[in-house]
Amino acid sequence: MKISELTNSINIFFEKDMKQKCRILSIMPDDKNWIVTCEVMVDPDYTVRKGIGDIVEIYEVYLNCDMAVTGFKLKETKRKATVDNE
Repeated sequence: MKISELTNSINIFFEKDMKQKCRILSIMPDDKNWIVTCEVMVDPDYTVRKGIGDIVEIYEVYLNCDMAVTGFKLKETKRKATVDNE
């Protein structure tokens, strides 16, 4: 299996079913299946307007050997990490 096929399947799932874009953080094999960790930005217009800054959700997505998404779960909601340039 090619990593590019996995990333394509994940991107299609998030865009079509979740109506969001994701950033893939990790892809790990699990026997014949795959576990993918993704980061999704929570609506920035809403979070900035509410004064809470950039918020991301971290999802764990499960794919079978045919690269079909079989499940997902929200692992964490947190502030987006920033780099301190001082």
